[in-house]
Amino acid sequence: MAEAATIDGMPSLAIDPIRIDGATLVQLVVAADRPHRVRIESRLEGPVWPPLTDGRPAAGWDDRGVTLTVEPGLTPLGFAAPGTQSATDSPVAEIVEADPVSSRPAGVETWFREIEARLELAEEIDAAGDLPSAAAALAGVGGLAAAESLAADLERDAKVLSRLSIAPEDLRTRTAAVDIPTTTFARVAGRSVR
Repeated sequence: MAEAATIDGMPSLAIDPIRIDGATLVQLVVAADRPHRVRIESRLEGPVWPPLTDGRPAAGWDDRGVTLTVEPGLTPLGFAAPGTQSATDSPVAEIVEADPVSSRPAGVETWFREIEARLELAEEIDAAGDLPSAAAALAGVGGLAAAESLAADLERDAKVLSRLSIAPEDLRTRTAAVDIPTTTFARVAGRSVR
């Protein structure tokens, strides 16, 4: 069997076909460096004979191949098909689709999206280059009190993200870099009231 190795983060497939008595047995190994949802299809003539569980095709299999989620590392698979092909007919199977899958729990992904939304608001305020732009950005988040709450939330987010190995690096960097000058805004707002 040819060695499976990932290329540019995409899963790869090692294939070992064995031709015997009018059929082809195909041993596969999928190599992935992160979780992926993959579709593997047979290129042999005739339908796929998938592995069976209690007399039924195993989960994800159909008459052309299999759709499954593979984890990082090596995932062995196998199927058979009627008929044979010559050794020059290659490959006998291939990955036709591969989509990265997050291995993080859904709740963590939701929290990361919430941080991203807070960051976008904060970055808009932080980018304000003059008083009218700053006033418009503050009004967009709901005023000074909302901006102060946003700044406190992002400060907390930055502390938590700095301790999480699963946190996206981009999110950590942006959260640590953003600055909402709420003290300056409060001082300016206080002067304008007088």
